[in-house]
Amino acid sequence: MFYFSITSACIKDVKEKVFTLKMDEIQYLKSLLQQVEEQNSDMESQIQSLKQNMGLSNAMNAVEKVFRSPDYTLFKKTKHPLLLSVPSVV
Repeated sequence: MFYFSITSACIKDVKEKVFTLKMDEIQYLKSLLQQVEEQNSDMESQIQSLKQNMGLSNAMNAVEKVFRSPDYTLFKKTKHPLLLSVPSVV
């Protein structure tokens, strides 16, 4: 009977230690997941910012091409009323 109570106590002790280890592992994995989610969010923000900057850059390049095109130069020489408020880029 004494042997059974020692074995039972040992099993209970092991069970509690395994439970504690598993709970610690769950907490660690949760914190790791949270870090990765925050990094993903930061990266998504950076990607959106880069996309917006790229779009702005593309628009600036398009406007510059228009202002440097021969058609715009010819149009500008006509002194069209719509161009009176457009600043000179070239």
